Amino acid sequence: MANRLDKLLDKLPAKLRAPLDQIRENEANPAKMKLKEYVSFALGELSYGSIGKLASDYLLPFYTAIGLRPNQASAIIAATKAWDAVNDPIAATIIDNGKGKKHGRFKPYLAPLIPVMALLSVLMFIRPPFHGTGMLIWCFATYAIWETVNTFSNISFQAIGTVMSIDAQERTLYSTIGGIGNKLSGMIPGLIPFAYDVFVGGEHDSVSFFTVCSIIFAAIGLVGIFTKNLKERVAPPKKQEHFWDNFVTFFKNKELILLWATDLNRFADAAQGTLFYMHALGSMSVQGLQWTLAGIPNFIATALAPWFLKRFRPTRVMIGTHLANCVCYFALYFLGKAVGYKTPAGIALILIFTVVAWIPYGIRDVAKKILTMNTFDYTAAKTGRRAEATSLMITNMLTKFVIAAAMLISGYCLTYIGFQSGSNVVQTPATKDGLFFMFSVFPAVANIFSIIPILFFKLEGEEFEERMAELGARNAEIRAARAELQDEALRR
Repeated sequence: MANRLDKLLDKLPAKLRAPLDQIRENEANPAKMKLKEYVSFALGELSYGSIGKLASDYLLPFYTAIGLRPNQASAIIAATKAWDAVNDPIAATIIDNGKGKKHGRFKPYLAPLIPVMALLSVLMFIRPPFHGTGMLIWCFATYAIWETVNTFSNISFQAIGTVMSIDAQERTLYSTIGGIGNKLSGMIPGLIPFAYDVFVGGEHDSVSFFTVCSIIFAAIGLVGIFTKNLKERVAPPKKQEHFWDNFVTFFKNKELILLWATDLNRFADAAQGTLFYMHALGSMSVQGLQWTLAGIPNFIATALAPWFLKRFRPTRVMIGTHLANCVCYFALYFLGKAVGYKTPAGIALILIFTVVAWIPYGIRDVAKKILTMNTFDYTAAKTGRRAEATSLMITNMLTKFVIAAAMLISGYCLTYIGFQSGSNVVQTPATKDGLFFMFSVFPAVANIFSIIPILFFKLEGEEFEERMAELGARNAEIRAARAELQDEALRR
């Protein structure tokens, strides 16, 4: 079997085979990451990506399908995000100050919580057995519990990704392979609407569609149990830090704040996309086709990320991808209005421009992960603290507040354009036009704002290495001075 695998790998193109050759060479080195760790990290990305995509893309459409008004549905999601943001500091403090020596700080919250998240993912998409206020309470309770479990598990997964290796090449490699798993979490769900239409037919109850999707997404998410194979190699602080100290450490990590601000574009194109495909185009299969078509080149782009990042700075890669997204979505809006977005030509334009807009995401995500690790390394050298879980928690908390605000705005926008809730409701032409505007123009504008923070990011390339060398020399001088003072005190 091993010989057959080697022969198969040898047939791959050189650019794709080089990273795999490196992994095979490191198998005999106990200090290096093993193949099962790379695969497990990719499966973790697939798991969290699948379950997260279910909640981000389908929850608002599901709530409106069961009869909640747009402002009610968006208010529930916003309130849950606000609760989750409040819950984040508690989770981060527990995780960062974990005492586990055998399994590390982060592993106890990975594989054991994956089945719980999968079960809750299905419960969220079952038609509530209540009506009126009872339905509102059911929707809020199931989503709030899901978000609480997801906080512990997802933050831990993000954090363990920063401490699996201190080697720059290994970091690039497992970020790339993990990115491939993340892209699969977009490609595989894209096949679900096609399969559903084939077995059930084009005319079907949208609530049942979401329930079936939740079961399939949750089943995919169960592969996350293989995160039990991940190892933490970067040593944690020798003593527990108070949450406030870690909180202050985050705000000293200004470069991480800049990176967080670059991701705000994703808040504008999730639930609106599903509502557009479902109610304006009348076909979830088109969205599934878009996910799959975009996933294939995105998958390849992610695999080639190390090649790109050797030739271009990560910040330039990120700026280029945001510009590409912005141009594609603006072009989609104006051309779609010109030819009619519901015509065959318009649907073709939607697929072409959204696929092109999604392709660079694979490279950008790898670049961002590498820069995030640089910020932790620099902060540790500068302050003596890493505070990965707390820092990631705060970025997640800020993100959730923004999402909460965005969901409230989306709810009012949907009400403004006359969106009607219910299963298989036919929307007016004006409402469909409004959905198309939200689907295309909102993410285009968000991408423009996402470029600004990148212009001020400095921790990369030679400049980053020089700053790390300066801090290393300075810390060595400080340690030498302290040792000299201790020797002098002993002599006295």
